[in-house]
Amino acid sequence: SKSAVAIAAGTYSGDSASGNLISLVEGISLFGGYSTENWNRDLASHITTITDISGTGGNVIGTPTGITSQTVIDGFSLEAASGGAGSPSIGIKVGENSHPVIQNNAIDGGSSTTTCYGIFIERSSSPVIRNNTIFGGSTAPSYGIFINSLATFPSSPVIRNNTIDGGSAASVSTYGIHLVDDGNPVIDNNIIFTSGGMGYGIMEGLAGSIPASVNNNNIFDCDGALYYDMHSVSNNKDTVTGGNFTMGAGADPMANPTGVANVSTDPFFQAGGTDSLHLGGGTPASILTGGIDGAAAGWGFETDKDGNFRTGNGSTGWSMGAYEYDP
Repeated sequence: SKSAVAIAAGTYSGDSASGNLISLVEGISLFGGYSTENWNRDLASHITTITDISGTGGNVIGTPTGITSQTVIDGFSLEAASGGAGSPSIGIKVGENSHPVIQNNAIDGGSSTTTCYGIFIERSSSPVIRNNTIFGGSTAPSYGIFINSLATFPSSPVIRNNTIDGGSAASVSTYGIHLVDDGNPVIDNNIIFTSGGMGYGIMEGLAGSIPASVNNNNIFDCDGALYYDMHSVSNNKDTVTGGNFTMGAGADPMANPTGVANVSTDPFFQAGGTDSLHLGGGTPASILTGGIDGAAAGWGFETDKDGNFRTGNGSTGWSMGAYEYDP
């Protein structure tokens, strides 16, 4: 029986018809980034693009109930529906009680006139999301990652080393990561920003939203708040002081949890590969070496989105975001 499907570089399109363009099957992983000539794999050079051409929204990839971490989505450029009305446009929809590994992808939430999501996570689900570039969408309210939880059905994804743009639409709210209710996600080593609208880097929707950690992230360019904290007097945190999110110059720091080693600064993205989200010589050192060394911490991966090894020896940190850059 098959355990994985390898997909060569190229552009593949289909109509999700407001459902799933591709539905995962437990235990069968999808890997893109292969040469059409010799099947060598190079994620930076051999781009496997899957596009949803639906006019009514839908999901490029959907993961049904029962998917475990043995099922991986790795190495794709996913483009959700454009211009659709009626249903949201979603890059990856993680169904209830579903726990896939989502890594090394470029995910675009599309442009539905209803709502746009890069990744939508249903309740009781805890996927691993790492080394992705994620764009919430270009129209309507948009979300890079939307975590749907209930008190009795919490979702606690592990979100590490992603570069997340909540969305670019003007005059609406855009969110890098939105936590609806109870859940304890891990949010470490990410670069999070919004490129339009009233932007929020991380939003706690209700008091039950309590991340397990919010450490070593760079959150910047968010007009609404870098972090919207339900557990303090002033919800809108617009400054980083001593690695934690605060209101103004150190006032009313983020609580439950306390943020550690976070920064808020322009990373000066460099053009490179298939997008413009690479780091470069102009990137501040706080981003280039300010991440946690995931290899030393036992995170289970050691490369970046392009397949380059991340540096770190227990004392020098990884770069934040999806791409490593050695100063």
